[in-house]
Amino acid sequence: MENYRESSSKEKGFIDWSKGKVYAKGYGVANPNLPKATALFGARRAALVDARRNLLETIGGVRIDSETIILNKMTKSDKIKAVVSGVVKNSFPVNFVVHKD
Repeated sequence: MENYRESSSKEKGFIDWSKGKVYAKGYGVANPNLPKATALFGARRAALVDARRNLLETIGGVRIDSETIILNKMTKSDKIKAVVSGVVKNSFPVNFVVHKD
């Protein structure tokens, strides 16, 4: 069976069409000011949230809103906001890796 795969930007996630699954990576950083167990739990939670957001980006894309204000022919303000909205169901972690940086 051939392998059909579609990637999103920067390999944050991809769709494996042959298996009918979507995969995404997420990253979290441990807070050095917390006890080790608490810091690792927080980093793991942050990685899960990041991965789920990347799942939504991979499947549905991202809505971009931007606003530029020009004053006296010069950029005074340039705001860009990316919005991801949706519901992730039946997702689960496949692997957790702790890097000792």
